[in-house]
Amino acid sequence: MSESVKQKARKFCREYRVFNPSKEQIEKIIESLGFTIIEYNLIYNDPDVNTVLAELKLTEEIVRTNGFTYTSDKYRLVFINENLSDEEKQIVLLHELGHIYCGHFSHSNIIGLDVKDELEANEFAHYVMFPALYEKLIWLILSNKKKVIAAIIVIAVCCGIAVHTLKEQTYFGEYYVTESGQKYHEKECIFIKNKTNVHRLTKEGFESGDYEPCKVCLP
Repeated sequence: MSESVKQKARKFCREYRVFNPSKEQIEKIIESLGFTIIEYNLIYNDPDVNTVLAELKLTEEIVRTNGFTYTSDKYRLVFINENLSDEEKQIVLLHELGHIYCGHFSHSNIIGLDVKDELEANEFAHYVMFPALYEKLIWLILSNKKKVIAAIIVIAVCCGIAVHTLKEQTYFGEYYVTESGQKYHEKECIFIKNKTNVHRLTKEGFESGDYEPCKVCLP
């Protein structure tokens, strides 16, 4: 069974370790795939751009759309209207990257004339720009492995210290002692009631033999 567009978008995000990539990131990825990005203007273009547009007979195409991809045995080009804002360029370039990544090369030199291909490129761009929350978490973990491992170690150490401290402070029954006294009492014993220097007897304190039961409340 072939991959769905959503699966391809997830694969892309993992492969390039990006989600909602910036215009600059998209440009670098497109160029890494062997494509040249050419910006054009509807009013005036550099002579080199005009030459390419005329040679490939694309002068009408630039009027019809804000961006498209052209492939042949000789050229691998992504055209984009230079008058778009950076945010608009991000969306258009990601759409064209969707065509490239999904392999829409079989119908004509100009990618995107097929309706199904256009829908898939739109869907690809959507999933890359708006991944599910758990996909973002996976990406963050994969991108910060060392930090995640360090955090786990710190948490484990802290939990170990907390457990050790808890064990050390395990209390023995509902008995209380004063800071200077040598007997332990029940909470309501007249000898400790209303005193401020009272604390609960720990298991270690009980087992130390330093305290004995009060003869009044614990005869």
